[in-house]
Amino acid sequence: MITLEAPITAVTVYTDRALVTRRGSAKLGQGEQELWLEDLPSTLLPESVRASGRGTTAIRILGVDVGPTFHVEAPQEAVAELQREVEEKEDEDGLLARKEEAVEARREFLIKLSQAAAGSLARGIALGKAQISTGAEIISFVDDNLSGTGQDIQQIGQQRRELAKELEKLRRELEQLKATTPLERRRVVVSVEAMEEGELELEVSYLVKGARWQPLYDLRLLEENAQVEVTYLANVSQQSGEDWEDVALTLSTARPALSSVVPELDPWFIRERKPPRALRVAARAKGRGIMAAAEPMMATAAPQAEIVEDRLREAFVGAEEVEAIEAEVEEQGVALSFKVPRRVDIPGDGSTHKSTVTTINLPPRLDYVAAPKLVEQAYRRATISNDSQHILLPGQVNIFHGTEFVGRTKFEDAIAPGQEFEVHLGVDDRISVTRELVESRVDKKFLGNNRRLLYGYKIELENHRSSAENITVRDQLPVSQHEAIKVQAGRIEPRPKEQTELGRIEWELSLQPQEKREIRLDFTVEHPRDMEVIGLPRVKH
Repeated sequence: MITLEAPITAVTVYTDRALVTRRGSAKLGQGEQELWLEDLPSTLLPESVRASGRGTTAIRILGVDVGPTFHVEAPQEAVAELQREVEEKEDEDGLLARKEEAVEARREFLIKLSQAAAGSLARGIALGKAQISTGAEIISFVDDNLSGTGQDIQQIGQQRRELAKELEKLRRELEQLKATTPLERRRVVVSVEAMEEGELELEVSYLVKGARWQPLYDLRLLEENAQVEVTYLANVSQQSGEDWEDVALTLSTARPALSSVVPELDPWFIRERKPPRALRVAARAKGRGIMAAAEPMMATAAPQAEIVEDRLREAFVGAEEVEAIEAEVEEQGVALSFKVPRRVDIPGDGSTHKSTVTTINLPPRLDYVAAPKLVEQAYRRATISNDSQHILLPGQVNIFHGTEFVGRTKFEDAIAPGQEFEVHLGVDDRISVTRELVESRVDKKFLGNNRRLLYGYKIELENHRSSAENITVRDQLPVSQHEAIKVQAGRIEPRPKEQTELGRIEWELSLQPQEKREIRLDFTVEHPRDMEVIGLPRVKH
């Protein structure tokens, strides 16, 4: 049996686990022997352990076994290191405490000396045995020394308070580490056979739970360069039970599978759709002449039962579709790996560590979007094409306009190379937008039993920038939800780019520097006189 020292050299982090690689060297004698890797974390997945190696002689790996080991105390070096720091700080505090006691004793002595000297000096002066100058010297001596001891006590107190904060922090870290360090560990035993004496470099890899990474982006508009700088970051954390020190870090979007068994299809059953129980009760009741009593129950229970059944069917079909999509992604091999350019340290305490994956510059197409019915402001918009070779995974995005932070958004879906996406860069007051109801009245023409309401809105835009700007303006017409209410579009100028059946209207305009533009939106609403319509502004009679 040979105990192998094999430090961690590389880690590949997935979204819910990590692949840890260890390397170590050992001198082997001729024949069969075992290499033991001790003190591995309990989060290690035994079925994931793999071993490979190369040596100066012909060597064959016979097998790999994984078993548990147990410790009375947590074996991690980090625990011992923290314990040593705590003890050093406690010793330092003890020295300061003894020094503080000595200074306090000196202070008490000076106070008593001052009190005794004051009485003796007064008697001596009264009897002509002491000079006033002698008293002044004693008072000066006592004052100087009391002042010095006061400063010493204050300084020592300040040092002890700072030390107490450090001690509290170290003790909390030690308690947390002990709580998260299981006493059960793992041992990996690699059986090898060497044809003759030689040296073996062994590589052992295994998956551990308790590790993850999430994408994070800083998106910065560099207007002077007409570029958007995207800094691709990764938040990495792990509580695998071991520290990763000075490792080569790779971040992967793959989902490692421990089994290579091809999934088997279960039978696909179809069946008659039976009516809900309420309908069956009603059908039986019909033969007994009580159909009328069952009808109210049918009217309520039957639709709800159908809705529940339909929703269950939709949920089941949706689950099948998700599984199929995931399988296709794995089969097509579209998983990506990002290698962090520098070696990193990531302790196993669960804290988040941010690493830069890459920085890319992308050309944006800048314009504005306004929906003045909701907010009378123009929002800067950047339409960006992902011209890089990187897929931008779903994740949080911090948006900057130059050095100014303007807000946060989120990539909800992955953005593939060549795909366009939009980012809003906040409000720009240099494009003014106003919307005003300029007409609201009742049509005086005779319409029988109907009433017609006339509405007109005016939207004004003005470009206060020194460059020409494009702006998309969005507004809408009301949509009737009753057959007796008729909505008719009137004057709409300029002609919109898009107008949908649900009343959404969109204009695309270009504004020159200091240019003003006006949009007019008129429509009528006709309804029976005795009907009250909600959702419209009041009209002038």
